[in-house]
Order: sequence, then structure tokens, then C-alpha cells
Amino acid sequence: MELKNNFKKNWFLNNKILLGLLTYIVCSSMVLFILWVANVLSYSWLLGLLLSFTSVLLVLWIAKKSFNVIVRTENHFLFYFLFLLKVGIYATPLFIAFLNVNYIFHINGVMIGFISLIFIPFINLQVNNNSTNKEV
Repeated sequence: MELKNNFKKNWFLNNKILLGLLTYIVCSSMVLFILWVANVLSYSWLLGLLLSFTSVLLVLWIAKKSFNVIVRTENHFLFYFLFLLKVGIYATPLFIAFLNVNYIFHINGVMIGFISLIFIPFINLQVNNNSTNKEV
């Protein structure tokens, strides 16, 4: 009974992904508030922030999938392919922001969106114990 109550008290601390996302939201909202106070913020900054944040979430999903694949199959060529795919997904918002003539996605907004990369070490990508302990 005590263990169940302890888990209910610390459910937020046990969920690392939720904790990482909340930290990102707090930090990015502070940056956006400072930019709003300085009258620098425009729609292109927000679109750049949204573009880079979605690319970071996509890369986190691919990182989790590639870790599961390398543990399950030990196919290092597929792991290299997924690594190069992650690099391409990181580079895509930067190329869109640099090469776009109409400034739909502002480069500063894209760079602010990549702040979430700082929080990747705090998100623990765990694999089920069943997949790592299978006997052949």
C-alpha cells in the first residue's frame, strides 16, 4: 500500500519523457516571452520554432526505433542508415530556413527550436527487459 502511494506521489518524476517535454515547454515559453517583450517576435519565428520542434520529436522517435532495432537484430548497416536519416532530418529545417526566399521560416526561430536538443540526455530511452534478455 505504501509503495502504491509513493508511486502516486512521484508519478511525474518517474515519467522522463513528460518531464523533458515540460522542461522544453517552460524554457521555450520563457524565450518566446522575452522575444515578445522586445517586440522581435513574428509569425516566421513561430513557424521556424514549430518546424524545428517537430523535427526534433521525429528524431527522438527514430532514435528510439533505431535503438530497438540494433538490440533486436544487431544489423549495424540499418543502424548507420537510421543515423544518417536523423542527420538529414536535423538538416532539413536549416536548409528550408536558409534557402527560402520568402522568409516563411526564420532561421532564428529554427535555432530556438533546436534548444530542445539540450534535453535529450535527460530523456531515458529504455527498452523492455524482455527484448534484451531473450535466449536464442
